[in-house]
Amino acid sequence: MKKTFLFFTLIYSFGISANDHLPENYSMYQTNFLFNCPEPEQCFAAFDKYMSAPEVAAEKFEVDFFAVQQNGWDDSTHGISWYFLDEDQYAKSGLIYTTSEAGRDFRKTMNDIGAEIISDTLTVHTVGVTLAGDAATNRVTLRWSHEVTDPAKFLPLWTKFAKSIEGYDWSANAYGLQSHYLGNNGNGISHEIWASFNSSQDALKFLSGMYGSSGAILSYIMCKAMNRSFVSVILGGFGGTSGPAMEVEGEQVAIDADGVASALTDADSVIIIPGYGLAVAQAQQAVSELTKRLRAKGKNVRFAIHPVAGRLPGHMNVLLAEAKVPYDIVLEMDEINDDFPDTDVAIVIGSNDIVNPAAQEDPNSPIAGMPVLECWKAKQVFVSKRGQGTGYSGIENPLFFKENTRMFYGDAKDSWCELGKTFCGFEKTVRGNTCYNCKN
Repeated sequence: MKKTFLFFTLIYSFGISANDHLPENYSMYQTNFLFNCPEPEQCFAAFDKYMSAPEVAAEKFEVDFFAVQQNGWDDSTHGISWYFLDEDQYAKSGLIYTTSEAGRDFRKTMNDIGAEIISDTLTVHTVGVTLAGDAATNRVTLRWSHEVTDPAKFLPLWTKFAKSIEGYDWSANAYGLQSHYLGNNGNGISHEIWASFNSSQDALKFLSGMYGSSGAILSYIMCKAMNRSFVSVILGGFGGTSGPAMEVEGEQVAIDADGVASALTDADSVIIIPGYGLAVAQAQQAVSELTKRLRAKGKNVRFAIHPVAGRLPGHMNVLLAEAKVPYDIVLEMDEINDDFPDTDVAIVIGSNDIVNPAAQEDPNSPIAGMPVLECWKAKQVFVSKRGQGTGYSGIENPLFFKENTRMFYGDAKDSWCELGKTFCGFEKTVRGNTCYNCKN
């Protein structure tokens, strides 16, 4: 059913504290309306007529009517953005729109054209912006929509990032971060980041600069995570040895889903360490589902992320976010490494070198000195692994042979689906014949 074009929700009062980081006379609030217009020229003519009406023109509202060139969310083709210095201006605009004859004519015309409203939102600027030029010159805007579960962590990171790229010649004229306050976008979006440019060419230059610099940035992050200099990695390979590596003694002891589920049932604290094997098996959803069940039982479940886990920094964070794992239980190595001695169960999923104690115990190891997650200090360690092969470095991992380690062999997704079903049995939450829904 097509929505009518009455898209302005009037709110007479609401409380949001002003942001002292915004430039003077900069719009605090913004309403954004995205719609699908089959006849763009007629839609623009109707909007221009409305804005030229005496009661509207007298207020000198700041408004943009724009075309949407690329949109990954919906079928909208055009949009209208209104900018307000304060809530009084917002309320006055809504009053004119909903009660004036010009507003009624505009809504009727848009409905007759067949324009369909896709989404309408009210946002508030939560972080200041850097401005260059004006609305007439900043004709192109890139927008990124985000679902942020922990704004307290996200906002400082974004501010630091925005400041770090201001000095490049491909940088935008203006940046901004907005929090969604009201709206029916339907996508769970909580924040939007935008950047404005003089032209489409400048916007493309910005994207090219971002991607071009990211390679060097990622290389630096990975070298730092491996405790290697950038030059030594480029010229000398992964690592070097000064003697024979320490021999690994013992044997790998396997365990089945029943054994792991039993340990999880008894555990109060669990740390999960994801690696490239998680990505290959696409097991993130199965891991997320079991995490929900464990947390529902009151267990403290967290994820430990090594900077170079996966194929590039942030790889595991993206997979876990995709599976709806809460941001606040996903911790970086420096934040969680000291907690392993007080942890009941550590579970390694498809990781090898980043949990290899040889980095600390064997000075002749190729990975000697590389910071690693000290999961072997937990009371019990379970390694979810496809087989007995080595990791990227090609060296053996003493972790797999330790007395408190058990190997949970198999494809990560299949193993965790089976583990989830078994855990349901232990928790006596069977519903019919399916106690665990493992999504594809």
